[in-house]
Amino acid sequence: MEKNTIKAINIYATTVLNFSFGKVKWTPTVLENLRTKMRTLLTRYRFHQTCAAKEILTLPRQMGGRRLIDVTRLHDKQMKLLQI
Repeated sequence: MEKNTIKAINIYATTVLNFSFGKVKWTPTVLENLRTKMRTLLTRYRFHQTCAAKEILTLPRQMGGRRLIDVTRLHDKQMKLLQI
């Protein structure tokens, strides 16, 4: 169930953000607040523990992570693609 939840977040939530990256100016502070909000919600619904490292969410599953797409990396990648 946990794998499916992370997959759903990666598919649905990040695609909505991906479309807004070219139109809305996202500051690093806002992106960090979004990451914090995501971690808070995952902790509230017991998909992530409070004492666990933040980085474990974005690591690949082979390395023991959850494979959640990092919002700041996604933003940087999309902005680089839009500049071309």
